[in-house]
Amino acid sequence: WRSENEATSKEMRHLLRRKMTRLSLNYLSHAERVTQQSIEGFMASMTEKEKKQLFAGSRPIELSRNQIVISELNLNDNLFLLCTGIVRVQRVREQIDDGYESGWAMDRVVFQEIPSGQIFGFDSFLTGAPAYSSFVVDSEKCTVRSCTKEQIMARLREDKKLTAKFYMMAAVSLAARLSELSPLDLFL
Repeated sequence: WRSENEATSKEMRHLLRRKMTRLSLNYLSHAERVTQQSIEGFMASMTEKEKKQLFAGSRPIELSRNQIVISELNLNDNLFLLCTGIVRVQRVREQIDDGYESGWAMDRVVFQEIPSGQIFGFDSFLTGAPAYSSFVVDSEKCTVRSCTKEQIMARLREDKKLTAKFYMMAAVSLAARLSELSPLDLFL
């Protein structure tokens, strides 16, 4: 159910990235593919066993399309494991003030899609700040597991190897999300 605005937003980010770097389209596409493969490699470095250890004792939560897992601008100290389905990372801008007129309009920018098997919610989990984006179910059905900061930190204190992998994954996840952003997403 993708809207034209989402496709246009992705195209504009791609065009802006190309203009800012002054790279050819072929070179930029190659660099993006290599970067994505590296990110996927780092994200896969945490095994299923380690993910189960990190989320031990959590119960599966069943969600449907368009249900919000993490809401933009709300405090969240939970970390989530996406067991099945797809979650999109989006930001909704509602107010418009362009100097000529002001009013209300909805504009949704989708930054990223998170596939099953990934851990998400690192930014607000690590900083304690309100979530910058919303995480919304983008598949018909979705299953997530959730743990609080206290539960995760207790498990990390028990296993130093798991701690190292966790923080590496957190850094790679945040870097991947940041690489998808452009000034268009932040300021328009």
